[in-house]
Amino acid sequence: MSLSDSEWDTGTYDYVLSVGDKNSLDLTLKLERSGGEGCCSNTLLLDSFKIDGEVQEEDTFLTYKIPTRNID
Repeated sequence: MSLSDSEWDTGTYDYVLSVGDKNSLDLTLKLERSGGEGCCSNTLLLDSFKIDGEVQEEDTFLTYKIPTRNID
């Protein structure tokens, strides 16, 4: 699964991921911009990613495991 939107800017974005007919996960992305000057300045970055209110740690570069404990 990949999330992207050409309209994203800094801020918090909430989504619901439905899994089957009975399950859903609340996804929250918080985006910020890098500081500094030069070619990599003012880049949109992921500040935090939450699933059902729990902050997720990266498994690998911008890859996260979806917890399945609440899915039937």
